Amino acid sequence: MEEDSDADSNYEEPLAKKKKLIKKRKTLKKELEEEGSGEEEDSQKLKKKKLEKPKKKRVRAPAPRIERTEHQKKVALKTLEKIYQQTDTPSLPLKREIAEVLLTTTRNVSRFMNYRRNKERNQGKYVKVNKEISKKLEELFKINPNPTTERKKEIAEANKLKLQAVSNWFMNKRDRLKNPEKWEELNERKRFLMKRQHMKTKAHNQLNGIPPKVIFFDEDQKNYMRARFQEFNLPTTKQCELWGQEINLTGTQVYNFIKKVREFSRPGVREQRNKRKRERQKGAPKKHYRFVPKGHPPLSEEEALPIIKRVLEENPDYVETKNGVLMNQIYWPKYKINNYIRHNLQQEPSAKNGKFLEEEFQKHQSISLSHAKDLSKTLGISIEYIRNWFSTQKRRTLEKYLDEKQELDRLPAQMKILEIEYLKNNVINSIEVAERIGGVKIALGYFRMRRKLDRKRGKKVPEEKDVPKVRKRRQSKKPSKKQAITQEESSDDSDESYGDSDDSDDSDDSEKSFTDSDEWDSDDDDEVDKVFKREPKEEPEDE
Repeated sequence: MEEDSDADSNYEEPLAKKKKLIKKRKTLKKELEEEGSGEEEDSQKLKKKKLEKPKKKRVRAPAPRIERTEHQKKVALKTLEKIYQQTDTPSLPLKREIAEVLLTTTRNVSRFMNYRRNKERNQGKYVKVNKEISKKLEELFKINPNPTTERKKEIAEANKLKLQAVSNWFMNKRDRLKNPEKWEELNERKRFLMKRQHMKTKAHNQLNGIPPKVIFFDEDQKNYMRARFQEFNLPTTKQCELWGQEINLTGTQVYNFIKKVREFSRPGVREQRNKRKRERQKGAPKKHYRFVPKGHPPLSEEEALPIIKRVLEENPDYVETKNGVLMNQIYWPKYKINNYIRHNLQQEPSAKNGKFLEEEFQKHQSISLSHAKDLSKTLGISIEYIRNWFSTQKRRTLEKYLDEKQELDRLPAQMKILEIEYLKNNVINSIEVAERIGGVKIALGYFRMRRKLDRKRGKKVPEEKDVPKVRKRRQSKKPSKKQAITQEESSDDSDESYGDSDDSDDSDDSEKSFTDSDEWDSDDDDEVDKVFKREPKEEPEDE
Protein backbone atom coordinates (compact mmCIF):
# COMPACT_ATOMS: atom_id res chain seq x y z
CA MET A 1 0.00 0.00 0.00
CA GLU A 2 2.90 2.31 0.76
CA GLU A 3 4.46 1.62 -2.65
CA ASP A 4 1.17 2.47 -4.33
CA SER A 5 0.93 5.76 -2.49
CA ASP A 6 4.49 6.70 -3.55
CA ALA A 7 3.69 5.89 -7.17
CA ASP A 8 0.53 8.06 -7.07
CA SER A 9 2.46 11.06 -5.70
CA ASN A 10 5.09 10.85 -8.54
CA TYR A 11 2.35 10.50 -11.30
CA GLU A 12 1.76 13.63 -13.49
CA GLU A 13 -1.55 14.05 -15.47
CA PRO A 14 -1.11 14.77 -19.25
CA LEU A 15 -1.98 18.34 -20.31
CA ALA A 16 -4.98 18.84 -22.51
CA LYS A 17 -4.46 19.60 -26.22
CA LYS A 18 -5.82 23.16 -25.88
CA LYS A 19 -3.29 24.02 -23.19
CA LYS A 20 -0.46 22.76 -25.36
CA LEU A 21 -1.63 24.85 -28.31
CA ILE A 22 -1.88 27.97 -26.13
CA LYS A 23 1.72 27.50 -25.00
CA LYS A 24 2.91 27.10 -28.58
CA ARG A 25 1.12 30.31 -29.66
CA LYS A 26 2.69 32.30 -26.82
CA THR A 27 6.17 31.11 -27.75
CA LEU A 28 5.58 31.94 -31.42
CA LYS A 29 4.38 35.47 -30.55
CA LYS A 30 7.52 36.11 -28.52
CA GLU A 31 9.73 34.98 -31.39
CA LEU A 32 7.91 37.23 -33.83
CA GLU A 33 8.20 40.26 -31.55
CA GLU A 34 11.94 39.65 -31.29
CA GLU A 35 12.40 39.44 -35.06
CA GLY A 36 11.04 43.01 -35.49
CA SER A 37 8.16 45.10 -36.69
CA GLY A 38 9.21 44.88 -40.40
CA GLU A 39 7.89 41.42 -40.82
CA GLU A 40 4.63 42.42 -39.07
CA GLU A 41 3.95 45.10 -41.70
CA ASP A 42 4.53 42.57 -44.50
CA SER A 43 2.13 40.14 -42.91
CA GLN A 44 -0.53 42.87 -42.57
CA LYS A 45 -0.16 43.76 -46.27
CA LEU A 46 -0.60 40.13 -47.24
CA LYS A 47 -3.73 39.93 -45.12
CA LYS A 48 -5.14 43.07 -46.80
CA LYS A 49 -4.46 41.68 -50.26
CA LYS A 50 -6.21 38.48 -49.36
CA LEU A 51 -9.23 40.45 -48.15
CA GLU A 52 -9.29 42.70 -51.22
CA LYS A 53 -9.30 39.79 -53.67
CA PRO A 54 -12.91 38.95 -54.59
CA LYS A 55 -13.97 35.43 -53.99
CA LYS A 56 -14.66 33.49 -57.16
CA LYS A 57 -18.21 32.27 -57.37
CA ARG A 58 -18.73 28.69 -58.25
CA VAL A 59 -20.50 28.57 -61.58
CA ARG A 60 -21.89 25.44 -63.05
CA ALA A 61 -20.55 24.72 -66.49
CA PRO A 62 -23.30 25.11 -69.11
CA ALA A 63 -24.58 21.96 -70.72
CA PRO A 64 -23.36 21.35 -74.27
CA ARG A 65 -25.83 22.87 -76.73
CA ILE A 66 -27.39 20.38 -79.10
CA GLU A 67 -28.65 21.76 -82.40
CA ARG A 68 -31.87 20.15 -83.56
CA THR A 69 -34.05 20.61 -86.59
CA GLU A 70 -37.69 21.67 -86.46
CA HIS A 71 -38.78 18.14 -87.32
CA GLN A 72 -36.75 16.68 -84.43
CA LYS A 73 -38.32 19.19 -82.00
CA LYS A 74 -41.84 18.27 -83.09
CA VAL A 75 -41.09 14.52 -82.75
CA ALA A 76 -39.61 15.12 -79.26
CA LEU A 77 -42.76 16.95 -78.09
CA LYS A 78 -45.01 14.18 -79.37
CA THR A 79 -42.96 11.44 -77.68
CA LEU A 80 -42.86 13.38 -74.38
CA GLU A 81 -46.65 13.73 -74.54
CA LYS A 82 -47.04 9.97 -74.98
CA ILE A 83 -44.62 9.24 -72.10
CA TYR A 84 -46.53 11.69 -69.86
CA GLN A 85 -49.80 9.84 -70.54
CA GLN A 86 -48.16 6.61 -69.34
CA THR A 87 -46.13 7.99 -66.38
CA ASP A 88 -46.53 11.62 -65.27
CA THR A 89 -43.64 11.34 -62.74
CA PRO A 90 -40.74 9.43 -64.37
CA SER A 91 -37.63 8.53 -62.32
CA LEU A 92 -34.23 10.15 -62.82
CA PRO A 93 -32.62 7.24 -64.76
CA LEU A 94 -35.68 7.14 -67.04
CA LYS A 95 -35.35 10.90 -67.63
CA ARG A 96 -31.69 10.43 -68.59
CA GLU A 97 -32.58 7.72 -71.09
CA ILE A 98 -35.33 9.92 -72.62
CA ALA A 99 -32.93 12.88 -72.87
CA GLU A 100 -30.29 10.75 -74.66
CA VAL A 101 -32.82 9.43 -77.18
CA LEU A 102 -34.44 12.83 -77.89
CA LEU A 103 -31.12 14.76 -78.00
CA THR A 104 -32.02 17.06 -75.09
CA THR A 105 -31.22 17.50 -71.37
CA THR A 106 -32.85 16.00 -68.27
CA ARG A 107 -33.72 19.52 -67.13
CA ASN A 108 -35.87 20.09 -70.24
CA VAL A 109 -37.63 16.74 -69.71
CA SER A 110 -38.49 17.60 -66.09
CA ARG A 111 -39.65 21.07 -67.16
CA PHE A 112 -42.07 19.57 -69.67
CA MET A 113 -43.46 17.16 -67.05
CA ASN A 114 -43.96 19.99 -64.52
CA TYR A 115 -45.68 22.13 -67.15
CA ARG A 116 -48.13 19.36 -68.07
CA ARG A 117 -48.92 18.59 -64.41
CA ASN A 118 -49.62 22.28 -63.64
CA LYS A 119 -51.74 22.60 -66.77
CA GLU A 120 -53.97 19.68 -65.75
CA ARG A 121 -54.18 20.90 -62.18
CA ASN A 122 -55.22 24.46 -63.16
CA GLN A 123 -57.40 23.57 -66.15
CA GLY A 124 -60.60 25.68 -66.06
CA LYS A 125 -59.50 27.30 -62.81
CA TYR A 126 -57.79 30.41 -64.22
CA VAL A 127 -58.44 32.72 -67.18
CA LYS A 128 -56.14 34.93 -69.27
CA VAL A 129 -56.42 38.73 -69.11
CA ASN A 130 -58.90 39.75 -71.83
CA LYS A 131 -60.33 43.14 -72.83
CA GLU A 132 -63.12 43.13 -70.24
CA ILE A 133 -60.76 42.25 -67.38
CA SER A 134 -58.18 44.84 -68.54
CA LYS A 135 -60.87 47.57 -68.44
CA LYS A 136 -61.70 46.62 -64.82
CA LEU A 137 -58.01 46.60 -63.91
CA GLU A 138 -57.51 50.04 -65.47
CA GLU A 139 -60.34 51.46 -63.33
CA LEU A 140 -58.70 49.93 -60.24
CA PHE A 141 -55.32 51.29 -61.33
CA LYS A 142 -56.73 54.85 -61.43
CA ILE A 143 -57.90 54.44 -57.83
CA ASN A 144 -54.67 52.83 -56.54
CA PRO A 145 -51.65 52.11 -58.81
CA ASN A 146 -49.77 50.23 -56.00
CA PRO A 147 -52.21 47.76 -54.37
CA THR A 148 -51.17 45.48 -51.53
CA THR A 149 -50.79 41.71 -51.90
CA GLU A 150 -54.07 41.14 -50.05
CA ARG A 151 -55.87 43.46 -52.45
CA LYS A 152 -54.22 41.70 -55.43
CA LYS A 153 -55.43 38.33 -54.10
CA GLU A 154 -58.99 39.71 -53.90
CA ILE A 155 -58.77 40.99 -57.49
CA ALA A 156 -57.37 37.65 -58.68
CA GLU A 157 -60.15 35.65 -56.98
CA ALA A 158 -62.86 37.96 -58.34
CA ASN A 159 -61.63 37.72 -61.96
CA LYS A 160 -60.35 34.07 -61.91
CA LEU A 161 -56.74 35.13 -62.40
CA LYS A 162 -53.43 34.06 -60.93
CA LEU A 163 -51.81 36.35 -58.37
CA GLN A 164 -48.71 36.54 -60.56
CA ALA A 165 -50.77 37.68 -63.56
CA VAL A 166 -52.35 40.53 -61.56
CA SER A 167 -49.03 41.71 -60.11
CA ASN A 168 -47.39 41.57 -63.57
CA TRP A 169 -50.23 43.62 -65.08
CA PHE A 170 -49.88 46.38 -62.48
CA MET A 171 -46.08 46.38 -62.78
CA ASN A 172 -46.20 46.66 -66.59
CA LYS A 173 -48.80 49.44 -66.42
CA ARG A 174 -46.61 51.51 -64.10
CA ASP A 175 -43.60 50.90 -66.32
CA ARG A 176 -45.56 51.97 -69.43
CA LEU A 177 -46.36 55.33 -67.87
CA LYS A 178 -42.76 55.87 -66.75
CA ASN A 179 -41.01 54.72 -69.96
CA PRO A 180 -43.36 55.16 -72.96
CA GLU A 181 -40.45 55.20 -75.46
CA LYS A 182 -39.22 51.79 -74.31
CA TRP A 183 -42.68 50.24 -74.72
CA GLU A 184 -43.12 51.82 -78.16
CA GLU A 185 -39.86 50.21 -79.28
CA LEU A 186 -40.98 46.86 -77.85
CA ASN A 187 -44.34 47.09 -79.63
CA GLU A 188 -42.65 47.98 -82.92
CA ARG A 189 -40.30 45.04 -82.51
CA LYS A 190 -43.24 42.76 -81.74
CA ARG A 191 -45.14 43.97 -84.81
CA PHE A 192 -42.08 43.45 -86.99
CA LEU A 193 -41.55 39.90 -85.71
CA MET A 194 -45.22 39.03 -86.17
CA LYS A 195 -45.17 40.38 -89.71
CA ARG A 196 -42.02 38.40 -90.51
CA GLN A 197 -43.54 35.23 -89.06
CA HIS A 198 -46.70 35.79 -91.10
CA MET A 199 -44.63 36.21 -94.28
CA LYS A 200 -42.68 33.03 -93.51
CA THR A 201 -45.82 30.96 -92.97
CA LYS A 202 -47.39 32.41 -96.10
CA ALA A 203 -44.31 31.53 -98.19
CA HIS A 204 -44.17 28.04 -96.64
CA ASN A 205 -47.85 27.44 -97.44
CA GLN A 206 -47.39 28.63 -101.04
CA LEU A 207 -44.39 26.33 -101.58
CA ASN A 208 -46.16 23.29 -100.12
CA GLY A 209 -49.49 24.08 -101.79
CA ILE A 210 -51.39 24.60 -98.52
CA PRO A 211 -54.48 26.79 -99.15
CA PRO A 212 -55.13 29.77 -96.81
CA LYS A 213 -57.66 29.48 -94.01
CA VAL A 214 -61.20 30.37 -95.07
CA ILE A 215 -63.41 32.13 -92.51
CA PHE A 216 -67.07 31.13 -92.81
CA PHE A 217 -69.69 33.48 -91.38
CA ASP A 218 -73.02 32.36 -89.97
CA GLU A 219 -76.25 33.37 -91.67
CA ASP A 220 -77.11 35.60 -88.69
CA GLN A 221 -73.75 37.38 -88.98
CA LYS A 222 -74.17 37.86 -92.74
CA ASN A 223 -77.71 39.23 -92.37
CA TYR A 224 -76.59 41.59 -89.60
CA MET A 225 -73.69 42.97 -91.68
CA ARG A 226 -75.86 43.34 -94.79
CA ALA A 227 -78.42 45.28 -92.76
CA ARG A 228 -75.68 47.59 -91.47
CA PHE A 229 -74.43 48.05 -95.06
CA GLN A 230 -77.90 49.22 -96.12
CA GLU A 231 -77.77 51.88 -93.37
CA PHE A 232 -74.10 52.90 -93.80
CA ASN A 233 -72.53 52.41 -97.22
CA LEU A 234 -69.06 53.61 -96.10
CA PRO A 235 -68.63 52.81 -92.37
CA THR A 236 -65.66 53.91 -90.26
CA THR A 237 -63.28 51.58 -88.42
CA LYS A 238 -64.87 52.41 -85.06
CA GLN A 239 -68.32 51.49 -86.36
CA CYS A 240 -66.97 48.19 -87.70
CA GLU A 241 -65.37 47.38 -84.34
CA LEU A 242 -68.63 48.08 -82.48
CA TRP A 243 -70.61 45.90 -84.91
CA GLY A 244 -68.02 43.14 -84.62
CA GLN A 245 -68.35 43.06 -80.82
CA GLU A 246 -72.09 42.41 -81.16
CA ILE A 247 -71.61 39.38 -83.48
CA ASN A 248 -68.26 38.07 -82.09
CA LEU A 249 -66.09 39.23 -85.01
CA THR A 250 -63.17 41.59 -85.40
CA GLY A 251 -63.46 45.04 -86.98
CA THR A 252 -61.31 44.03 -89.98
CA GLN A 253 -63.55 41.04 -90.75
CA VAL A 254 -66.65 43.26 -90.75
CA TYR A 255 -64.93 45.93 -92.83
CA ASN A 256 -63.71 43.44 -95.45
CA PHE A 257 -67.16 41.80 -95.72
CA ILE A 258 -68.90 45.17 -96.25
CA LYS A 259 -66.21 46.18 -98.77
CA LYS A 260 -66.84 42.99 -100.74
CA VAL A 261 -70.62 43.52 -100.65
CA ARG A 262 -70.14 47.09 -101.88
CA GLU A 263 -67.97 45.91 -104.80
CA PHE A 264 -70.42 43.20 -105.85
CA SER A 265 -73.36 45.59 -105.63
CA ARG A 266 -72.05 47.37 -108.74
CA PRO A 267 -73.48 46.00 -111.99
CA GLY A 268 -71.23 43.60 -113.95
CA VAL A 269 -68.52 43.17 -111.28
CA ARG A 270 -69.56 39.67 -110.19
CA GLU A 271 -69.68 38.45 -113.79
CA GLN A 272 -66.18 39.79 -114.51
CA ARG A 273 -64.79 38.13 -111.37
CA ASN A 274 -66.34 34.78 -112.26
CA LYS A 275 -64.98 35.04 -115.81
CA ARG A 276 -61.42 35.68 -114.54
CA LYS A 277 -61.77 32.81 -112.08
CA ARG A 278 -62.77 30.42 -114.86
CA GLU A 279 -59.84 31.53 -117.01
CA ARG A 280 -57.42 30.97 -114.14
CA GLN A 281 -58.83 27.52 -113.46
CA LYS A 282 -58.25 26.60 -117.11
CA GLY A 283 -54.58 27.65 -116.75
CA ALA A 284 -54.53 31.15 -118.24
CA PRO A 285 -51.77 33.47 -116.90
CA LYS A 286 -52.73 36.19 -114.43
CA LYS A 287 -53.19 39.57 -116.11
CA HIS A 288 -51.10 42.56 -115.00
CA TYR A 289 -52.97 45.78 -115.71
CA ARG A 290 -50.89 48.82 -116.65
CA PHE A 291 -51.78 52.14 -118.25
CA VAL A 292 -50.00 51.61 -121.58
CA PRO A 293 -51.85 52.25 -124.89
CA LYS A 294 -52.34 49.17 -127.00
CA GLY A 295 -49.94 48.62 -129.87
CA HIS A 296 -47.37 51.18 -128.63
CA PRO A 297 -44.26 49.98 -126.77
CA PRO A 298 -42.79 52.54 -124.32
CA LEU A 299 -40.11 54.87 -125.70
CA SER A 300 -36.54 54.79 -124.44
CA GLU A 301 -35.13 57.58 -122.26
CA GLU A 302 -33.20 59.11 -125.16
CA GLU A 303 -36.34 59.30 -127.29
CA ALA A 304 -38.57 60.53 -124.45
CA LEU A 305 -36.21 63.23 -123.06
CA PRO A 306 -36.79 65.92 -125.78
CA ILE A 307 -40.58 65.46 -125.53
CA ILE A 308 -40.47 65.87 -121.72
CA LYS A 309 -38.24 68.97 -122.00
CA ARG A 310 -40.60 70.55 -124.54
CA VAL A 311 -43.56 70.09 -122.15
CA LEU A 312 -41.56 71.46 -119.19
CA GLU A 313 -40.56 74.57 -121.18
CA GLU A 314 -44.24 75.39 -121.64
CA ASN A 315 -45.11 74.56 -118.00
CA PRO A 316 -42.14 74.21 -115.56
CA ASP A 317 -44.47 72.99 -112.76
CA TYR A 318 -45.95 70.17 -114.84
CA VAL A 319 -47.13 67.09 -112.93
CA GLU A 320 -48.46 64.06 -114.80
CA THR A 321 -52.04 63.10 -113.96
CA LYS A 322 -54.36 60.36 -115.18
CA ASN A 323 -54.71 60.43 -119.02
CA GLY A 324 -52.14 63.24 -119.13
CA VAL A 325 -50.18 64.71 -122.02
CA LEU A 326 -46.91 62.78 -121.70
CA MET A 327 -48.47 59.33 -121.11
CA ASN A 328 -50.03 59.41 -124.58
CA GLN A 329 -46.76 60.58 -126.22
CA ILE A 330 -43.99 58.53 -124.59
CA TYR A 331 -46.21 55.63 -123.33
CA TRP A 332 -44.75 55.55 -119.80
CA PRO A 333 -46.83 55.01 -116.65
CA LYS A 334 -47.66 58.04 -114.51
CA TYR A 335 -45.37 57.23 -111.55
CA LYS A 336 -42.35 56.75 -113.86
CA ILE A 337 -42.84 60.13 -115.55
CA ASN A 338 -43.17 62.04 -112.27
CA ASN A 339 -40.15 60.29 -110.71
CA TYR A 340 -38.03 60.95 -113.79
CA ILE A 341 -38.92 64.66 -113.76
CA ARG A 342 -38.32 64.95 -110.02
CA HIS A 343 -34.94 63.18 -109.96
CA ASN A 344 -33.40 64.12 -113.31
CA LEU A 345 -34.92 67.40 -114.51
CA GLN A 346 -35.78 69.30 -111.33
CA GLN A 347 -33.68 72.44 -111.00
CA GLU A 348 -31.95 72.97 -107.69
CA PRO A 349 -31.12 76.51 -106.49
CA SER A 350 -27.57 77.86 -106.72
CA ALA A 351 -25.66 79.38 -103.79
CA LYS A 352 -26.96 82.88 -104.57
CA ASN A 353 -30.53 81.64 -104.87
CA GLY A 354 -30.13 79.74 -101.58
CA LYS A 355 -29.06 82.92 -99.77
CA PHE A 356 -31.96 84.80 -101.35
CA LEU A 357 -34.41 82.14 -100.15
CA GLU A 358 -32.96 82.26 -96.62
CA GLU A 359 -33.44 86.04 -96.53
CA GLU A 360 -37.02 85.61 -97.68
CA PHE A 361 -37.55 82.96 -95.00
CA GLN A 362 -36.43 85.36 -92.29
CA LYS A 363 -39.11 87.81 -93.50
CA HIS A 364 -41.93 85.32 -94.22
CA GLN A 365 -41.78 81.80 -92.73
CA SER A 366 -44.96 80.63 -94.48
CA ILE A 367 -45.16 81.33 -98.19
CA SER A 368 -48.32 81.92 -100.20
CA LEU A 369 -48.94 80.67 -103.74
CA SER A 370 -48.67 84.12 -105.32
CA HIS A 371 -45.38 84.80 -103.49
CA ALA A 372 -44.04 81.39 -104.61
CA LYS A 373 -44.94 82.19 -108.23
CA ASP A 374 -43.06 85.50 -108.06
CA LEU A 375 -40.00 83.76 -106.60
CA SER A 376 -40.10 81.02 -109.25
CA LYS A 377 -40.09 83.66 -112.00
CA THR A 378 -37.16 85.57 -110.50
CA LEU A 379 -35.05 82.54 -109.53
CA GLY A 380 -36.09 80.13 -112.31
CA ILE A 381 -37.10 77.34 -109.87
CA SER A 382 -40.37 75.40 -109.79
CA ILE A 383 -43.12 76.49 -107.38
CA GLU A 384 -43.32 73.00 -105.86
CA TYR A 385 -39.60 73.06 -104.99
CA ILE A 386 -39.89 76.51 -103.32
CA ARG A 387 -42.86 75.50 -101.18
CA ASN A 388 -41.16 72.27 -100.11
CA TRP A 389 -37.97 74.21 -99.28
CA PHE A 390 -39.89 76.59 -97.02
CA SER A 391 -41.67 73.76 -95.17
CA THR A 392 -38.40 71.82 -94.58
CA GLN A 393 -36.65 75.00 -93.43
CA LYS A 394 -39.44 75.65 -90.94
CA ARG A 395 -39.20 72.08 -89.62
CA ARG A 396 -35.40 72.28 -89.28
CA THR A 397 -35.51 75.54 -87.33
CA LEU A 398 -38.08 74.04 -84.96
CA GLU A 399 -36.01 70.87 -84.46
CA LYS A 400 -32.91 72.95 -83.72
CA TYR A 401 -34.88 75.11 -81.27
CA LEU A 402 -36.18 72.02 -79.42
CA ASP A 403 -33.00 69.91 -79.45
CA GLU A 404 -30.64 72.69 -78.38
CA LYS A 405 -33.25 74.17 -75.98
CA GLN A 406 -32.83 77.66 -77.41
CA GLU A 407 -34.61 80.80 -76.25
CA LEU A 408 -37.69 82.18 -78.00
CA ASP A 409 -35.76 85.21 -79.31
CA ARG A 410 -33.70 82.90 -81.58
CA LEU A 411 -36.83 82.05 -83.61
CA PRO A 412 -37.99 84.27 -86.51
CA ALA A 413 -40.71 86.84 -85.83
CA GLN A 414 -43.76 84.99 -87.13
CA MET A 415 -42.72 81.65 -85.62
CA LYS A 416 -42.06 83.38 -82.27
CA ILE A 417 -45.68 84.62 -82.07
CA LEU A 418 -46.98 81.15 -82.95
CA GLU A 419 -44.66 79.47 -80.42
CA ILE A 420 -45.82 81.74 -77.58
CA GLU A 421 -49.43 80.80 -78.33
CA TYR A 422 -48.52 77.10 -78.57
CA LEU A 423 -46.83 77.11 -75.16
CA LYS A 424 -50.07 78.46 -73.66
CA ASN A 425 -52.24 75.81 -75.33
CA ASN A 426 -51.16 73.18 -77.88
CA VAL A 427 -54.60 73.19 -79.54
CA ILE A 428 -56.43 76.02 -81.32
CA ASN A 429 -59.99 76.09 -80.01
CA SER A 430 -61.44 79.09 -81.85
CA ILE A 431 -61.05 80.74 -85.22
CA GLU A 432 -60.52 84.15 -83.62
CA VAL A 433 -57.27 82.93 -82.03
CA ALA A 434 -56.00 81.58 -85.37
CA GLU A 435 -56.80 84.83 -87.20
CA ARG A 436 -55.15 86.88 -84.47
CA ILE A 437 -51.92 84.85 -84.66
CA GLY A 438 -51.44 85.10 -88.42
CA GLY A 439 -54.16 83.30 -90.35
CA VAL A 440 -56.10 80.06 -90.04
CA LYS A 441 -54.02 77.94 -92.44
CA ILE A 442 -50.66 79.17 -91.12
CA ALA A 443 -51.60 78.66 -87.46
CA LEU A 444 -53.14 75.21 -87.96
CA GLY A 445 -50.15 74.02 -90.03
CA TYR A 446 -47.63 75.25 -87.46
CA PHE A 447 -49.52 73.67 -84.52
CA ARG A 448 -49.81 70.36 -86.40
CA MET A 449 -46.05 70.30 -87.11
CA ARG A 450 -45.23 71.27 -83.51
CA ARG A 451 -47.43 68.49 -82.06
CA LYS A 452 -45.78 65.95 -84.36
CA LEU A 453 -42.30 66.95 -83.13
CA ASP A 454 -43.44 66.76 -79.48
CA ARG A 455 -44.89 63.30 -80.11
CA LYS A 456 -41.52 62.12 -81.47
CA ARG A 457 -39.82 63.37 -78.31
CA GLY A 458 -42.21 61.36 -76.08
CA LYS A 459 -44.31 64.23 -74.77
CA LYS A 460 -48.01 63.82 -74.03
CA VAL A 461 -49.82 65.62 -76.83
CA PRO A 462 -53.37 64.98 -78.14
CA GLU A 463 -53.64 62.85 -81.26
CA GLU A 464 -54.70 64.54 -84.51
CA LYS A 465 -58.01 62.67 -84.56
CA ASP A 466 -58.84 64.11 -81.07
CA VAL A 467 -57.97 67.72 -82.01
CA PRO A 468 -61.13 69.86 -82.48
CA LYS A 469 -61.62 71.03 -86.05
CA VAL A 470 -61.52 74.78 -86.65
CA ARG A 471 -63.05 76.01 -89.88
CA LYS A 472 -63.60 79.38 -91.43
CA ARG A 473 -67.08 80.76 -91.20
CA ARG A 474 -68.78 80.80 -94.50
CA GLN A 475 -69.29 84.27 -95.87
CA SER A 476 -72.82 85.32 -96.63
CA LYS A 477 -73.77 84.48 -100.17
CA LYS A 478 -73.72 87.20 -102.79
CA PRO A 479 -77.15 88.67 -103.52
CA SER A 480 -78.83 87.34 -106.64
CA LYS A 481 -79.43 89.53 -109.67
CA LYS A 482 -83.07 90.03 -108.77
CA GLN A 483 -82.15 91.12 -105.23
CA ALA A 484 -79.46 93.42 -106.61
CA ILE A 485 -81.95 95.09 -108.95
CA THR A 486 -84.53 95.53 -106.18
CA GLN A 487 -81.84 97.01 -103.89
CA GLU A 488 -80.72 99.41 -106.60
CA GLU A 489 -84.32 100.43 -107.30
CA SER A 490 -85.01 101.02 -103.63
CA SER A 491 -81.82 103.07 -103.31
CA ASP A 492 -82.79 105.08 -106.42
CA ASP A 493 -86.25 105.74 -104.98
CA SER A 494 -84.79 106.90 -101.70
CA ASP A 495 -82.35 109.18 -103.53
CA GLU A 496 -85.17 110.64 -105.61
CA SER A 497 -87.38 111.23 -102.58
CA TYR A 498 -84.66 112.99 -100.61
CA GLY A 499 -82.91 114.64 -103.59
CA ASP A 500 -83.73 117.82 -105.51
CA SER A 501 -85.92 117.98 -108.59
CA ASP A 502 -82.98 119.01 -110.82
CA ASP A 503 -81.17 115.71 -110.17
CA SER A 504 -84.19 113.70 -111.28
CA ASP A 505 -84.41 115.62 -114.55
CA ASP A 506 -80.73 114.91 -115.25
CA SER A 507 -81.22 111.19 -114.70
CA ASP A 508 -84.13 111.10 -117.14
CA ASP A 509 -82.08 112.92 -119.79
CA SER A 510 -79.22 110.45 -119.32
CA GLU A 511 -81.57 107.49 -119.80
CA LYS A 512 -82.98 109.00 -122.99
CA SER A 513 -79.57 109.75 -124.39
CA PHE A 514 -78.35 106.18 -123.64
CA THR A 515 -81.28 104.41 -125.30
CA ASP A 516 -81.58 106.80 -128.22
CA SER A 517 -77.85 106.52 -129.11
CA ASP A 518 -76.74 104.66 -132.24
CA GLU A 519 -74.70 102.13 -130.21
CA TRP A 520 -77.79 100.70 -128.49
CA ASP A 521 -79.70 98.04 -130.36
CA SER A 522 -83.17 96.58 -129.76
CA ASP A 523 -81.70 93.07 -129.67
CA ASP A 524 -79.63 94.11 -126.65
CA ASP A 525 -82.79 95.15 -124.87
CA ASP A 526 -84.29 91.70 -125.44
CA GLU A 527 -81.20 90.03 -123.98
CA VAL A 528 -81.39 92.19 -120.86
CA ASP A 529 -85.06 91.24 -120.46
CA LYS A 530 -84.11 87.55 -120.64
CA VAL A 531 -81.42 87.88 -117.95
CA PHE A 532 -83.34 89.97 -115.46
CA LYS A 533 -86.77 88.59 -116.39
CA ARG A 534 -88.40 91.99 -116.34
CA GLU A 535 -91.64 92.80 -118.08
CA PRO A 536 -91.30 94.51 -121.49
CA LYS A 537 -92.25 98.16 -121.70
CA GLU A 538 -95.57 98.96 -123.41
CA GLU A 539 -94.91 100.92 -126.59
CA PRO A 540 -97.24 103.89 -127.20
CA GLU A 541 -99.79 103.42 -129.97
CA ASP A 542 -99.53 105.55 -133.13
CA GLU A 543 -101.88 108.45 -133.15
